[in-house]
Amino acid sequence: MNRKVRRALKKSSGVVLAGTMMFSNSGVMALADTSKEQPTVTQITEMSLNQIQEEQEQVVENVLSEEVYSDSATNSEDIENDTVSGTWGTCEWTINSDGVLTIGEGVGKETEYGYSGTHYGRISPWTEYKNKIKKIDITGNITFDEDVSLEGLFISFNEVTEINGLKNIDFSKVTDISHMFMNCSSLTNLDIGNWDVSNVTDAGFMFYNCSGLVNLEIGDWNVSSMTCAEYMFSNCSSLTHLDLSSFDLSSLFFYMDIFDSCDELKEVTMPKNWGVQKDGIISEFKWCMAHTKVTSWTDIATGEVYEGLPNTLIEGHKYVETKLQLTVSSDFTTVTSGNDITISTLLINSSSSENYTYKFIVYDIDTKQWTKLQDFSSSSSYTWKTTDAGNKQIYVDVKDSKGNVTRSQAVNVKVEETTKPLAISATKQEADKTVTFTANGTGGSGKYSYKFIVYNKTTNSWAKLQDFSEKNTFTWTKGNAGDRYFYVDVKDNTTGKTVRSQALNVKIDATSTPTSTLTASTANVNVGGKVTLTAKATAGSGKYTYKFLIYNPATKQWAKLQDFSNNSTFTWTAGSAGARQFYVDVKDSNGKVTRSKVVNVQVGNAQSVTKLSVKATASTTANKVGQNVTFTATANGGAGGYTYKFLVYNKTTKQWAKIQDFSATSKLTWKAGSAGERQFYVDVKDKNGNTVRSSVMNVKTTK
Repeated sequence: MNRKVRRALKKSSGVVLAGTMMFSNSGVMALADTSKEQPTVTQITEMSLNQIQEEQEQVVENVLSEEVYSDSATNSEDIENDTVSGTWGTCEWTINSDGVLTIGEGVGKETEYGYSGTHYGRISPWTEYKNKIKKIDITGNITFDEDVSLEGLFISFNEVTEINGLKNIDFSKVTDISHMFMNCSSLTNLDIGNWDVSNVTDAGFMFYNCSGLVNLEIGDWNVSSMTCAEYMFSNCSSLTHLDLSSFDLSSLFFYMDIFDSCDELKEVTMPKNWGVQKDGIISEFKWCMAHTKVTSWTDIATGEVYEGLPNTLIEGHKYVETKLQLTVSSDFTTVTSGNDITISTLLINSSSSENYTYKFIVYDIDTKQWTKLQDFSSSSSYTWKTTDAGNKQIYVDVKDSKGNVTRSQAVNVKVEETTKPLAISATKQEADKTVTFTANGTGGSGKYSYKFIVYNKTTNSWAKLQDFSEKNTFTWTKGNAGDRYFYVDVKDNTTGKTVRSQALNVKIDATSTPTSTLTASTANVNVGGKVTLTAKATAGSGKYTYKFLIYNPATKQWAKLQDFSNNSTFTWTAGSAGARQFYVDVKDSNGKVTRSKVVNVQVGNAQSVTKLSVKATASTTANKVGQNVTFTATANGGAGGYTYKFLVYNKTTKQWAKIQDFSATSKLTWKAGSAGERQFYVDVKDKNGNTVRSSVMNVKTTK
């Protein structure tokens, strides 16, 4: 069965949970008349959740579908031939032309929100190059200064076949490893059993769609803090065995479809404290075509331990069913933060003699955080005072006297801020050469900072114009032709919440052809000498390429030194005497070409140029300690442009010393520090790099 069919079946079937929840701002209300045909709460929930899911998928599709910019990368160009580097916290990383990502030692940082191409969430600074990376080497120890999320650290690296050095990462302060290896479909082996994940709460989608993964070692993990593991191994279609027997899953709240579509999974060794609800064991192993053998799972209704997945598993079992009274008819109940909501529980199909206890739980959909409102207690209702705004899910766990636990169906609640939500408006004012952007934040706490960002559609690159600042205006100087999209992020300085403006489009037309200039490192050179040509382009549509040409007036012949390429410099070696003329052709991204003005270079025979020479004199040949000696050098011949280096040799200690490196200074004063005989020399170098040394100058110093 292909994945599209599976996905369609999942969407149509929904998630079946026991029970119904109802809220009241004033207390418990009676159950509604069910004799008339009307959609159940479960149906409403399913329809709403599907709608929400589709809307979210559409949002993700529309969210700046461009690549996410990275502040830390030194280069956003294609890395087919060059090395790309950057920093992650204090860790230096590089990607070479062979597609090897190397991450060095240091203190890492939390992954940042962005778009990986398949997932909008947290991503790493190297995600931008995911299609080029074939191998990952972690060469040094990586630690973290505070609790961090590493969600999406290596998400969608579908070309990576090998990751080395994962044991070098200290996970003791990591709280979120969800989506870490999601879509790493070429990985075959992962040995990460030594990780300290005792602080991790969320591992959802961690290995999702790692379809090539054959061996996975995580059996020694301490998962006592883990609350979410939804779709953790889903679509790991090559896994055959998995040993999770040492796992402590007592804190696990959310575990939907953990092993969904693990086609080859033959055996899973589970911990004894893994309890599942009605129909749950079947749901977790949907589309496991290898008839998975599951060891040691517990029926939470009866406390019985089972082996395997028999078709008659559900038949004949009695379960505690919970229903929560509802006073709302929609999936999402909307309340204002600070108001009270009373949650009441009604048990059906249960023994009246049982002493049930109740635990109330809230899940924040936006932050993926769980909060326990009330631990197991005899109280079957709870008054919840809403605080933080956002989308929430409420659950109730019911426990009987034997310790059997079942969980209710979720009820969704939307908590709105007491103040107006944070929003931003942005405008632009264009002039001949500039564009001024102005942004204004509204709502929230009223204390804002602004970040200005530009996306260049022509070059497919992002740039940060201004980081978060109280300044709400920015003036941009128009550059090369092309379409650009400008955005402003406003941040509520009190809460840290951030909102992005709509795009402000600026289009610059290519009204002119590019202009080009060409310069040469020298106008005169001897046969065998080198001339470096440097080109510079402006105007046009940008994305320039350069072609270097030479013309010999004596032979009336042209030659192409370099065809169009990104290289804007070229070094030419003179082969014969005579005049030469150099040009550069510059082509922009629209194919418009312009030629530079001529650059003339005269090539002479080495014999026709006076030989380079230097004459050096000393003000005295004898002096005393503490007295000065002045050395003067004069150069002649060569190509001119002389520089001078002064040297001394101590005959007593038999040591050389450099008094002055090559510079334009031809005169130097030296003070004798100790008695002895010394030899002084001057090296002179012309602009072609030719070097000669002067005759020795002897100086004797006495006390």
